[in-house]
Amino acid sequence: MDGSWLVHGLFGRFTIADYSRNAGVISFDFGAFVNETLLPAGEERIKTAVLYDRYRVLAKDKGWRIMSAQSFVAELRERVLVKRDCFLGNVVVGYTLKEQGHNCGDSLQEVS
Repeated sequence: MDGSWLVHGLFGRFTIADYSRNAGVISFDFGAFVNETLLPAGEERIKTAVLYDRYRVLAKDKGWRIMSAQSFVAELRERVLVKRDCFLGNVVVGYTLKEQGHNCGDSLQEVS
């Protein structure tokens, strides 16, 4: 990581620039996805698989190339605390999901 998160903030406008450049596809603002999906919540835990499922639905709906689960978790680790739980697998700690009815991705804009 080049340290741009220091300038733009942890949840700022950080894109998956390397991913989109290497793949030659339009990507999206990953920080915005995190902001649209998660709410700070003490010691709550969310399986990364649940977030990945939300991301895959959003990417499919928008026509974006879907990154691998491993790349997705790596991007999450850049922004939030991800721990390995021996029963649940990888989990995001300290957040809960926004309302299920929330239209995640409606305000996300494509970034080239």
